[in-house]
Amino acid sequence: MDTFFQAKELLIFALLIVFPYIIGSIPFGLLIGLAFGIDIRGKGSGNIGATNVQRTLGWFPGLASWILDTAKGFFPVYLTSYMLENKLFGQELAGISTGWPIALVGLAVIAGHCWSVFLKFRGGKGVSTTLGVVMALDWRMGIACFILWAIIVALTRYVSVASMITAILMPFGFIFLGADPIFWVLCFAIAIAIVIKHKDNIKRLREGTENKFGSGRNSAHKS
Repeated sequence: MDTFFQAKELLIFALLIVFPYIIGSIPFGLLIGLAFGIDIRGKGSGNIGATNVQRTLGWFPGLASWILDTAKGFFPVYLTSYMLENKLFGQELAGISTGWPIALVGLAVIAGHCWSVFLKFRGGKGVSTTLGVVMALDWRMGIACFILWAIIVALTRYVSVASMITAILMPFGFIFLGADPIFWVLCFAIAIAIVIKHKDNIKRLREGTENKFGSGRNSAHKS
């Protein structure tokens, strides 16, 4: 009987990783581009995220991409939290901190966006999806991150700079709020992943060729 319950726990943990990863892997930016007859991977920076969609296709498609990428981060984490709070997983996860399953789901959905199984393990930079995850963990932190990001964009006009600075500061916000320490670890891991995914942007920033926010469609420089 103990072996059965251990196997069931392992299955639940596997599902907490696999399903969110697949959801995160859905390349909404690419799908929106294809709906317009354009493969976004061959335009601008080649990135499937909302920024490249906006610069290539315009504000409405870019906004749609941002909303969908944010939503796919929010709902898996929110639903997992809801199910744990209402004990919908039964007693299999009753003996552990609820922070661990939630953190696994958040990490899995962001990993899916950044390294999508549908795109040969390539993908976006995870910023919008991270916002969705953070909003589900603590809406106050989500709003604070968005406001900080917007302020930095307004001051520098660099989306990449705003994204990296916000990601780096995000874990300290959770520490300040007294969140479960596992969420600190989650946010530090996310921050590292986001900075790594921005390595090309860092290079362009050093070279002075990084596009600024609001630049026109199909700009000569990649971003």
